[in-house]
Amino acid sequence: MTAYPSVNWWPGNLRPYESRVSFLNRFRELNVISARRCLQFLNISPEANAALQADEIAALSSILRESPSDIQALFDRSIRFVDCGRYAPPRNVRDRHFVRYCETCANRGYHSYLHEAEWLARCPFHMCELKDAWTGKHTGSIAVQYMDALNAVMQEHCKSWHHCDSGFPVREQGHVVFLGDWVARASLAAAHISRGEIWCSEQDAIFGDLSLAQVFGQLRALAPMPKLIEPLLTETGDAWHIENRQFPAEAKSELQRLKALGLSFSRALEVYQCIDWFSTDPPSFVVCFKAVQNSLRTRHGNCHCEWGLSRGGWESHWIRVYAEERAYSSVPCPFDVALTELDSGWGDPGLALMGRKAVQEQLRFIFLSHEMHAAGLLRYAKDAEVSSDGYLYIGQDITSCCVWVAESPLTEILDTASRWEIESAYSALSTWLDEIEQGLRPGQRDDPKYCVRLRETDDGLSLVRWIAASRIDRRGNQPGTGRVG
Repeated sequence: MTAYPSVNWWPGNLRPYESRVSFLNRFRELNVISARRCLQFLNISPEANAALQADEIAALSSILRESPSDIQALFDRSIRFVDCGRYAPPRNVRDRHFVRYCETCANRGYHSYLHEAEWLARCPFHMCELKDAWTGKHTGSIAVQYMDALNAVMQEHCKSWHHCDSGFPVREQGHVVFLGDWVARASLAAAHISRGEIWCSEQDAIFGDLSLAQVFGQLRALAPMPKLIEPLLTETGDAWHIENRQFPAEAKSELQRLKALGLSFSRALEVYQCIDWFSTDPPSFVVCFKAVQNSLRTRHGNCHCEWGLSRGGWESHWIRVYAEERAYSSVPCPFDVALTELDSGWGDPGLALMGRKAVQEQLRFIFLSHEMHAAGLLRYAKDAEVSSDGYLYIGQDITSCCVWVAESPLTEILDTASRWEIESAYSALSTWLDEIEQGLRPGQRDDPKYCVRLRETDDGLSLVRWIAASRIDRRGNQPGTGRVG
């Protein structure tokens, strides 16, 4: 192609909302070249989401004789969630041997990048349910296979494929304008509430992506969604509401001081949650933890669970436990699993420092406590055994040797964040147990994630938590307050 004096293309041949893979396929068919040669010549990936650079736009404009603004519009998707932080829908993880398409659009030789969005269930132009097609080919690169898959769909559905130059959707058609408007508003709202975010719950664990139900439930709370476009979505989500607590500039300054010392909020939170457990006046998060723990135990009573978690090697799976076997079964039931999860996250730190890795955990906490002591966030108890360089000696109850400095500007934030984390986890576990009691098999869970977040604002710090309406009990009580039966 590089030796050709021109290419077979004409100005105005670009289509609104067209997918990259559709554009590439039309180009290769019009110029009768292979998919691999097309990709090499245009130097464009059919899957890339990033906008093109100015020099790349200029090069394509010269080749296609299309205006730079039209080129940019094609490769800079106008309907997409931008700058949403952890509020954005998860990235597509589709097998590229499959192509998602609208049959009505395909009959007209058209394919949109919106058809590939997993958060859409219907075509925004025709309201048709989107379909999947599989080519069964496993040769060439993934990009080539992806192009071949769409090409096969178009050849099957459109008799004039790649020659058709009319009949594809226009900007005013269907629900796409309303969809684009809402996505833009939701993106702005999510970007605003994400700005300055410095911590969120579960950020250090491998919890996977947010579910579409949570994403769109929260986005709808930030930016009300028109009823008109709800049928388009794969999942509209539950109703969510947001709670926000403001903390003064003094707390923000203290956090910035810690940052200058190389200490993060998450590290301070970890240490805070491990000490003062057995004081005469424990933090409110300890009281909250014991309340939800007792609530689960009371709800469980004498075990009549029909499921047990069988562990073997690196794997575990749920097995049916019949009533006559329960008394002799040693596998943990769902309530045992729930209590263990609470214990491992926020339970008695003395128990967490026991077992095969006890020494490693003790050493790690010794170094953490030394950092917090040097930063003035905790002090050592009078009877604590401390080395000359300020480190606690191993062999003693490490966590009881530390006392948090209650006067710290961060104390109230740490306590509230800890309590909200526990309440969020308890809510998710309760919902899971409810579903099991309703007859569902305890399989892979889809708990809400990142429900507690901390962000810097102009005036100080803002602690935010998200609560799903379905996760508030029938009496209207917030889970974890000790009022849940």
